[in-house]
Amino acid sequence: MRKTCSYKIYDGTRADMFGHSCTRLMKVIENGKPLCNLHSAAGLAKARYVREARWAEESKALEEKYAREAEKERKAKDYDALARQVETLKLALEQSTAMLNVLKDAKYSNQLLPEMLGNQVVINRNALAGLEG
Repeated sequence: MRKTCSYKIYDGTRADMFGHSCTRLMKVIENGKPLCNLHSAAGLAKARYVREARWAEESKALEEKYAREAEKERKAKDYDALARQVETLKLALEQSTAMLNVLKDAKYSNQLLPEMLGNQVVINRNALAGLEG
């Protein structure tokens, strides 16, 4: 009769609380016990090495994924801030253009020029304060 591996396997169920023997055929004898290639010291070391390499690969992939997501969030925040700045500048440009169009009309230029320039300085100052804040 051929000998089988004497390694005890526990599957975590209550019915198997004392474990059961491996059913593979014996290939080596270590410390007086017959073991298969899977449960020998070399086999266990190889399985541990493969498992740890797989975990390291999965960890690296997760770290890269989280780094990509963080970079996307950072870029989205930068984009939103830039979009607000562009809108502020567009508004200031539209107001300046409107003022210039009114000033082109000679009829109003002498009467409204000082008041409009004062208002435009305030508008531009507010626009710049919005960009800095």
